[in-house]
Amino acid sequence: MKNNWRPDRWNLLISCFLGLPASLAAQDFGPYPFGKTDSVTIRLPDVIVNAAEARFRFFPLGQLVSYSDRQQSYLINSRGVGFVYTDGSLSVFSSFHDTQISGMKGMAGDSSLAGLNFVRFKGSGENQFAMGPANQVDFGDASGAISWKGSDWQIQAGKFPVISGPSARNNLLLNGTTGDFPLIWFQMEKSVFRYEVIYGFMKHFSIRNQLSDKSVIWHRASMNWPDWLTVYAYEAMVTTGHSVKAEYLNPFLFLRAVDHYNFSPDNAILGFGLTLSTGWGSIYQEILIDDLETKKLGTGWFRNKAAGLTGISFDQTWNEWKFGSDLECIWILPFTYSHRDPAHNLTHYGSPMGPTVGPNSVMVGFYNEISHASAGLSAALDVEFRMTGATRPDGRSVGEDYRVGHPEPPGDERFMDYVSLLEGERKQVLTVSLQMAWMWRDIRVWLAPGWTSSDYLMPALYLNKGVSLSAGIRYEMPWFERVRTDRW
Repeated sequence: MKNNWRPDRWNLLISCFLGLPASLAAQDFGPYPFGKTDSVTIRLPDVIVNAAEARFRFFPLGQLVSYSDRQQSYLINSRGVGFVYTDGSLSVFSSFHDTQISGMKGMAGDSSLAGLNFVRFKGSGENQFAMGPANQVDFGDASGAISWKGSDWQIQAGKFPVISGPSARNNLLLNGTTGDFPLIWFQMEKSVFRYEVIYGFMKHFSIRNQLSDKSVIWHRASMNWPDWLTVYAYEAMVTTGHSVKAEYLNPFLFLRAVDHYNFSPDNAILGFGLTLSTGWGSIYQEILIDDLETKKLGTGWFRNKAAGLTGISFDQTWNEWKFGSDLECIWILPFTYSHRDPAHNLTHYGSPMGPTVGPNSVMVGFYNEISHASAGLSAALDVEFRMTGATRPDGRSVGEDYRVGHPEPPGDERFMDYVSLLEGERKQVLTVSLQMAWMWRDIRVWLAPGWTSSDYLMPALYLNKGVSLSAGIRYEMPWFERVRTDRW
């Protein structure tokens, strides 16, 4: 009997990870996009099998993570199965999974860390929304989603887990959330315009190991005209509780006169950005205002609660060589993102101003990549310099102290107090990481040494002084279609 099985219709990816103590070099390959480990982290395997041309796709899910940092150690053992069925413009996703966690303080045994992922592609300055099957999901639970596409619109609704990203610089998690959560995502694209709305529910996991219900709303509009210019604006809102309110569907959230005081029920930001594309790369800029509302216009509030990013990207191809460089500068004023939980700054929003920066800080990063197609060689050199005004000489916190710079009802005027950028006792750190990868036949090997100039402690970021090393190997079976990866 003739064998009709076509190997090129299927693909299999098996990867493993071994991270040794401690610095930014291991960050690209760890289980989470931030946080430093004081002990060995092992992650294996990640397996995805799917029929590339078929309507039905099958995802065996499995992961074993041993994680340890300065505060806690735990073991995550996840296993399950997922599938996707596609028929024309309609697709259905579902997964059944079982996750066990041991050793995590303050967490129930039926949940694991998960969240919503925003991805900023290299050099674009823009954020894109991503979601799909993941390995870290609720214990003994099921996920499902339905997607419906039209000629210029798309709707996705369901209960989604997280897609975790490989790089802290390009991927921002709505971290501190746990489990799958219901979500509706609407996108409309017409000519040069695009508009997106996200409305979802989640469980927020605070630094105090407390769980609370949250709702997240995100609006984003962009225009790409002429071809070399993209401008965009976005608003994000995180509220207490699980509820649908019509006012949050309004794309002009900032017009509300809502007083954002200490522990108020919601928190909003507004961001603007643009990208100038050229033949050699791009230039991008983003400005973000925290706790925006019309009531505070002209009060001086925004002198304390704003952030910005400026970047330039260079990309060039010469024969089989490909070169890329990025230079970025991020500045965040002292009271930005400190409104809610000072230990989880920037975690609620899809902004490239990431969780490894924090309030009252400046970060300059220089990122370089080079690769050769036929030789299977690639290398990347990342250099980052961070400075933060962590504490004042009198011991009071700058930026992270929510008791200063925020009004208490019924209208305390202390929010008008101005604090200069980097005010207070300054801390600084320089990190250098080199990542090297080699593809030989169907085996990819990487090695990533790194160096950190000094101990550096910030919320959601621990950098240990000294040398670090991360290494891994991935085997792509030769009779399966290869899976395209970003860097590694």
